Amino acid sequence: MGFLKRFLGGASEPGPPVDVDAQVIEALRRSGADLAQPREVIHYLYFGTEPATHAAVVRLDRDGRFVHAVIDPDTGKSSVKVTHTAVVTLDAIHALRAEFEAAAAEGGGEYDGWEAAAGP
Repeated sequence: MGFLKRFLGGASEPGPPVDVDAQVIEALRRSGADLAQPREVIHYLYFGTEPATHAAVVRLDRDGRFVHAVIDPDTGKSSVKVTHTAVVTLDAIHALRAEFEAAAAEGGGEYDGWEAAAGP
């Protein structure tokens, strides 16, 4: 289970799905963020093998993104952090979530969500 799911509480009873991205955006608004302004956004992914990590880095490395992977040399397990600047909207974040979840699934990994600074 990802950090955000643990932090916000996993649903123990069936019910409507929780839009974690909408909750994060609302938390940014409550903290005074002017979401019309671009800001640094960071995404987190985890993989169990070095080849899966390398494939994800290649897939996610695009103009305007900084992709940083840390691979444990003994186990091959890794964490990948993708940083970019963007205007945070629910549609944009949903599209990014779909892209990152697909990259994680392709490599048998996990997308653990995103964060953004309240200020630009």
